[in-house]
Amino acid sequence: MPGTATGGTAIVSLLGRLWRRLLASRVGVAAACGIIVAIYVAVSYAIRLGPGEANDFTVHWFAARALLRGENPYAALHVGSQVIFEGRYFYPLTATLFVTPVAWLPIKAAAVVFTATGATILAYLLGRERWRLAALLSAPMLSTAAAGQNTAFVTAAALAPSLGWLITIKPNVGLAVLAMRPSKSAVIGALSFVLLSLAILPTWPRDWIHAIATDPGMHKAPMFVPGGGVMALAVTKWRRPEARLLAVLSLVPHTMTWYDALPVMLVPSSYRQLLILGILSHLASFIAAPMSLSNEGPALFSATAPVALWGLYVPALVLVLQRPNRGDLPAALELTASRLPRLRGVRSSSVSLPTDTLGESDTTPST
Repeated sequence: MPGTATGGTAIVSLLGRLWRRLLASRVGVAAACGIIVAIYVAVSYAIRLGPGEANDFTVHWFAARALLRGENPYAALHVGSQVIFEGRYFYPLTATLFVTPVAWLPIKAAAVVFTATGATILAYLLGRERWRLAALLSAPMLSTAAAGQNTAFVTAAALAPSLGWLITIKPNVGLAVLAMRPSKSAVIGALSFVLLSLAILPTWPRDWIHAIATDPGMHKAPMFVPGGGVMALAVTKWRRPEARLLAVLSLVPHTMTWYDALPVMLVPSSYRQLLILGILSHLASFIAAPMSLSNEGPALFSATAPVALWGLYVPALVLVLQRPNRGDLPAALELTASRLPRLRGVRSSSVSLPTDTLGESDTTPST
């Protein structure tokens, strides 16, 4: 059978060359990352979840289907035959609209496509600096994929002003991303998407506010977790994009589970820092895992929040505090800063930015 063996070797060799060629480009690397995430989600969902379940993505899928039927997703989740998350939908309608393109698929298939797409886009943008792709192996990214969350899209908005409108699908984390990278295109895109959602369902802001008002305690701001006051130190480096990210993220309520912390993985300025922060994120996740055995719901989030704070947020803060308070700001803020000598810091005119950024330098964090 020498011919068969030779043919098999040739095929393996061909596949090897194709794989190396694929990984030689940003597009290829991004596509490979997306495929790996798709396989990971598909396999884990098939093993761990029953029919009709897709972790956190479940609520978006049912909400999007309700919207496509002409129903109010907030009311449908409360009075419909399918009760999801105790009838609470904590997301704005922009998040629902964002899921509608895949809502026609079966729920698990929709979750796979949605999550893999977010990972592919994020991988492509991180690929500008190859070492940043290691963020995709962090606990926040694995949690984002496993939960079927939309945080990868919101994090991508920090890396591309043209995607700034995505901050509206998770506005609490999105606000921190906007503080990190303020740009005209982000503001215009976000306002346009919100206006579109209002044209489709004018009452959704009222329904959404009513939903989040009934939050049983799952969303917490890191600043108000025991010891979280230390996060206020991020303000001392307020000119830096990553410092503003941490400052705002520490003030806005979110679940403080690993997926909402995904933008924090943009703080490292070197592969070594990213590797350390990624390892710490997994250690914190490992420490928090047993807490799910004795807690659930709000009690679980309360128990794990301090672990997330000290295992991820504070280490990221330590990295930021080692850097100079240097960076460019929007013109209006530069004028204000000039009147506050003790706080103004130093402008960084040597750093280039996308031309639509609101007068701010799109700096890559550096030590």
